[in-house]
Amino acid sequence: MLDTLNISHNDILFLSPVFNRLSCLKALVLSYNGISNLQNGLFDGLHRLEILNISHNNISSIWSRVFDGLCNLKTLDLSCNGITELQSGLFNGLDKLETLNISHNNVSTVSQLFDGLSNLNTLVLSNNGITELQNGLFAGLHKLKILYLTSNKILSIGLHVFDGLSNLEIIQLSYNNITELQDGLFNGLNNLRILELSYNRITHLQYKLFDGVHTLETLDLRHNDISSIESRVLNILSGLKILYLSHNDITELQNGLFDGLHKLDRDTRFKP
Repeated sequence: MLDTLNISHNDILFLSPVFNRLSCLKALVLSYNGISNLQNGLFDGLHRLEILNISHNNISSIWSRVFDGLCNLKTLDLSCNGITELQSGLFNGLDKLETLNISHNNVSTVSQLFDGLSNLNTLVLSNNGITELQNGLFAGLHKLKILYLTSNKILSIGLHVFDGLSNLEIIQLSYNNITELQDGLFNGLNNLRILELSYNRITHLQYKLFDGVHTLETLDLRHNDISSIESRVLNILSGLKILYLSHNDITELQNGLFDGLHKLDRDTRFKP
C-alpha cells in the first residue's frame, strides 16, 4: 500500500480530491508547483497522513475545513506561498500536530489560530506581516519549544503573550519593529535557552526585564537603539554564555553590569 507520495517540482495549478482512496498514505509532498487554492474535501480520507508539505506554491486561499479529518498529522508546511489570511479554527482537530510552518507568506493577523494544538513543538511564523502579539495568542501550546517570529513588523507585544509556555527553549524575534519590552514579559519561561532580539529598535533594558529566565544561554541584542542598560538587569542571567550587544548607542557600561555572568564567553560579547 502506498504510504509516500511526492509530486513536487511539477506544473500543477489546481487540485481536485484525487487522494481520497489513499487511506494508507503517511506523507504527501506537493511543494514547488503552482497551486493557488486549497478547497474543502481535498484531503478527505487521509486519516493516517503524518506529513503534508504544500510549500512553494501560489496559495492565497485556504478553505476553512480543508484539513478536517487529518487527525494524525504531525508536520504541516505552508511556507513560501501568498497566504494573506488564515481563518480562526483552520487547524481545529489537528491534535497531534508537532510542527507548523507558515513562514514567507503575507499573513498579518494570527489571533485565535492555534487553539487545540496541544502537541505543537515548533511554530514558524517568520517573514510575514505580523504587527502585534496579543495576550492569549499561544494559549494552550504547553509543549512548544521553538518559536520563530523573525522578519515581521511586530511593534506591540502583550505582557502575558508567553504565559504558560514553560517548555519554550528558543524565541526568535529579530528583524521587527520592537521598541520596548515590558518587565515580566519572559516570566515563567523556565527552559528558555536562546532569545534573539537583534535588528529591532529597543532603546532601554530595565531592571526586571529578564526575571524568570535563569536558564538563558544566548542573548542577542545586536543592531538596536539601546542607549542605557540598568546595572542589575543582566545579573540574574547566571547561565548566560553568549551576549551580543554590538551596533547600539551605548555610551557607558555601569559598574557591576556583568557581575554574576561567570559562564559568559567574553570574546563573543560584542559580535558584529
